[in-house]
Amino acid sequence: MADDCDFLAGGDLDAILDMLEADEGVEEEFNIEVENVSTKNVQKLQIVCEKCGKKYKTKGGYERQQATKHNRDISCVQYLGGYVLHKLHKNHATKQSAESQQAMAILKAGKSETNNAQNLISSVTRGGLWFFTQPAQKVFCQTELIYREFSSLDGLKQVDIPSIICKSVTDSTILTQYGTMISEAELQPVSRVTKSLLYSIINLYVRVRSFSLAKDIIEKYMANAKKNKAKALCKEISRKCDNAEEDRQD
Repeated sequence: MADDCDFLAGGDLDAILDMLEADEGVEEEFNIEVENVSTKNVQKLQIVCEKCGKKYKTKGGYERQQATKHNRDISCVQYLGGYVLHKLHKNHATKQSAESQQAMAILKAGKSETNNAQNLISSVTRGGLWFFTQPAQKVFCQTELIYREFSSLDGLKQVDIPSIICKSVTDSTILTQYGTMISEAELQPVSRVTKSLLYSIINLYVRVRSFSLAKDIIEKYMANAKKNKAKALCKEISRKCDNAEEDRQD
């Protein structure tokens, strides 16, 4: 009976080693493919931004948004939110009622004494804007997302402010973050004060935001009108030059 080792001699051994190496290569390719599929499946899951609550379908989209547009959008929300908190606090400060004191306590709970990377406010404020805490920022960011949901419709002729406010004051994210502000207030407010103040915060933000949107639309319209007028003028000049050239040739 031949020794088993005889079957592993010469070219047969080389062939087996080649097969094993090929198997290792296939296994490696298989593992890579599995990893790629897993990554794709993860990317299909929505990625939620912790800063504003916006959802992204891919990791790449999330990273691009973070690096460019996101910071600009957040700065605008911080600017408007800082104005809203300061304005409402200023209004309540002129009153002496217990309700106003409770409302100011909630507003102060949303105020931050430090910058917290709110650079736009730092660069433009003259004391009329507040830096605010993360819970307050999340309230305004979620309100902004709801606002964009209603204002990004095709053929928009007017902003449905009542619907935006209604959805915002019942939104779970906003209520949770607003609840954090209430829990950190120095005074314990009654229910009617908390509800009234939340409505006032959302209402003022949405109305100021609508003014900003209207201003942007008007500016874009004026820019397009100016551009179209310039094009029409160029065509008119070109037409007159062509006519003058034809007259000289005649």
